[in-house]
Amino acid sequence: MEVVVFIFFIEAMIVENPEKYGFELPELDSPIEYEIVSINNPLRLSALDKKLGFEPGTLAALNPELRHKATPDKAYHLKVPKDKSKQALAAIQSLPRWIPPEATYVVHYVRRGETVSGIAKRYGTSVSSIARLNRLSRRYMIRPGQRLKVPSRSGRRYRTAYQAPKPLKKEKPDKAVAYTVQSGDSPFTIAQKFNMKLKDLLSINGLRKRSRIFPGQQLWVVPKDS
Repeated sequence: MEVVVFIFFIEAMIVENPEKYGFELPELDSPIEYEIVSINNPLRLSALDKKLGFEPGTLAALNPELRHKATPDKAYHLKVPKDKSKQALAAIQSLPRWIPPEATYVVHYVRRGETVSGIAKRYGTSVSSIARLNRLSRRYMIRPGQRLKVPSRSGRRYRTAYQAPKPLKKEKPDKAVAYTVQSGDSPFTIAQKFNMKLKDLLSINGLRKRSRIFPGQQLWVVPKDS
């Protein structure tokens, strides 16, 4: 910790007076000045860039909060380069209303220990998007085995990210007990845990050697000493 503080202190001294320590730091770019225009209909920023003769990506850089590089279907304050508000308003009126493509999503089955924020980070989306799509409360409570729709920019609408946990067979094998699969488990490790032969574990659960199992799934096990 002391080393980190010392390094930070040295860096601060260099930034404050680089010439004194033999450094020449590049000049920082001046922030882009902008104006705000009100917009009430969805449009793609790339289309407005082109209409106004801006370099591609100009409006996206000014409005980084627009993750999909398009304005929402509601009132929105759009930032445009300074002295371009009048041209932007005229261009907005002439552009057709952008109809976003049908939302696509993958189905994710929640694993033990997962959180909405962790799932959002994994799929490159936001917590609010997942919450809105699944009508989650502000507490964002989820449970293992729960089926969540996660926004996706590509893929089939109902593509499944993880298989649903398979229910137990209705017939309970003699002396068998139910075991809930944990994160990191495999048929081999479960068989070892209960002193079973792997082939017996697979057989009573209708599994094959290459069958995949998932946290939250339940399997029949017959402990050797039972």
